[in-house]
Amino acid sequence: MKRILTTLLVAATMMTGASAQGTELIDRGIPLYLADSLKLDSMYNYWNSFVTQHPKDNVAWRNLFEVCSNQEFRLRCKNWEAGMDAPAGDYELWTQYLIPKRDTVRIINVLTQYYESGQYPEESLQYHFNELQGMDEGGVYIAPHPGEMVGKLILQHVLGVHKDKILYDEDAAMNPEYVKDVFGHIGIPFNDDVWNQLIGIPFNDDVWNQLWTTWQDKTLTAIMRYIFDHSKRPVYLSAHDMWQYIIGEGLPDELKACLYNEGLTMRYSTKPYDNRAVKRRNIEQRYRLEYLRMRFHPVMKNTQRFSGSAEADNYAMNYMRLLRDQLPYYKQHNKERYQWLCDIFRDVISQLEKKNYDVDEFKDYLK
Repeated sequence: MKRILTTLLVAATMMTGASAQGTELIDRGIPLYLADSLKLDSMYNYWNSFVTQHPKDNVAWRNLFEVCSNQEFRLRCKNWEAGMDAPAGDYELWTQYLIPKRDTVRIINVLTQYYESGQYPEESLQYHFNELQGMDEGGVYIAPHPGEMVGKLILQHVLGVHKDKILYDEDAAMNPEYVKDVFGHIGIPFNDDVWNQLIGIPFNDDVWNQLWTTWQDKTLTAIMRYIFDHSKRPVYLSAHDMWQYIIGEGLPDELKACLYNEGLTMRYSTKPYDNRAVKRRNIEQRYRLEYLRMRFHPVMKNTQRFSGSAEADNYAMNYMRLLRDQLPYYKQHNKERYQWLCDIFRDVISQLEKKNYDVDEFKDYLK
């Protein structure tokens, strides 16, 4: 099915022929994934036959892709719909699908089952918690993909913490209604003129035929810039994904110059400020770091999000890479805090070493 979906997406994206007169696009707001399997099979057979007869009908290709997508979602999510545990990947996929639809009721349902299944790593939740913990009240968090959203949504909707933070998923930015909803929460204007200005052309189905790279290079940056320019709330990016923004082309230089690292996050500011002091505040007062020193839970199940705690290990490395620049300051000005942070680093290094990671880089931090 995955290969079929990929083939259909490429075909739908690259097809340039005019649509046959009378062909109507399936409404993307219709929850086809809730339709019974017979209806989906019937729709699939119809559109599969239609594109065979009209191979240049772009709308028909889009409809076939839409039906196939919903067939796969239905098959992969039938377990949790029946009240049974599903693999972590299915919970992630379902959440990714529901985010742009702004279906809070079902998002809460899915995330609650995901959390209660025990499949979401607690270290990952702790990292996402600390990211939000370092942000000022009412801050806006720009996530480059749903992977940076799921843990934070669990924190907000299931555990009821950091509900004041506004999350924006760039992967959902193709949906103007989603962008409008996020802008509304931030408190910045949105209308057809704003949207047309952001994407460069009036929004219609032809937008779906743009190359994805063009969308990434231009539109996502334009939306981010618009948020930066108009939000009266502080805006943050994850330092975990810093390489996407500053390495290579990334963001334009004038935007990179306005990103200040505050620990686990980067904050956008047009005015220079002492971000190192803010980072020390986060280390000393906001971040909860003691969980890094020893783990008290059994080995993960095969169905968990990342078998063997690979993501948790990467997050532990992130702490050392992102906070190590404060060691010289503490060594000179606060011996007690210096010893505390060094001890945390040593405990993390010890755990990584037992898993056969190369830890020479991290040992050098403590010299």
